[in-house]
Amino acid sequence: MNDALKAEYVEDVSSWDSGGGTILDLVTLKSGKVIAISEEVVVLYDNMEDLEAGESRNRPSILL
Repeated sequence: MNDALKAEYVEDVSSWDSGGGTILDLVTLKSGKVIAISEEVVVLYDNMEDLEAGESRNRPSILL
């Protein structure tokens, strides 16, 4: 992450190919939680492993 973009709660910002042509923008928080953003939804995951597991369960989300 660029030093100019350092923030109080944000550790890193990146993009991730989740497969099937879906690219997600990821905001990794210093707490380890990950916010995934697509064109349709914003989802909060416990950590990157939770995101990669791809389990279908109820997570905090906002439909766009």
